[in-house]
Amino acid sequence: MKGVHIAVLDNASAFREHLLRQVRLAGAEVTVLPPRTGEDLNAFDGVIISGGSWGTAVREERRPFILWYKDIIPSIRRPVLGICQGALLLAYAYDDGQRAFRRLPQRLKGYVPVRFAPGFPLGQGETPLYHSTLTVIEAVDTTSLVPCATSEASPVEAFRHTTLPHFGLLPHIEVTYQGEPSPLLRRFIRLCQNYP
Repeated sequence: MKGVHIAVLDNASAFREHLLRQVRLAGAEVTVLPPRTGEDLNAFDGVIISGGSWGTAVREERRPFILWYKDIIPSIRRPVLGICQGALLLAYAYDDGQRAFRRLPQRLKGYVPVRFAPGFPLGQGETPLYHSTLTVIEAVDTTSLVPCATSEASPVEAFRHTTLPHFGLLPHIEVTYQGEPSPLLRRFIRLCQNYP
């Protein structure tokens, strides 16, 4: 996939190096950017919003970043993939009051079988995927997002935008496939390469 250039918005993810390795294994060049960057994200072939550890940050400290994401995500016309916290930020950006997150009493950590809906371009069938989260998605705003995967742990494991190539995945697909390219990430990179 020569020539594919992906921007990774890094939210202090514990799995940052896994993600960068996976993007490179999928054949793409990667540029890491902080949230609230001044870069034109539409200049990249695609954007990945990483997971992160904001769950421990003071709420007011997170507010400027969350508001930046809510403002910037809808303006990105290139393919976007939110992973874990990145998926939560994506769901928040398109919310009109229907979204529902649920905080877990303890961290969900480990592999969970995820069932993808037919036709979801990134995942297929049932696949065990790695999770490390304190928050699950109960519902998304269905006027702009379509739930595309479920599990026993979370009613919404993945979703896509109704018209834009924007996708959210609660599992850490960058950790699931260690040492080999993630098929889900490879499909996202291919989508970026073929997007007009």
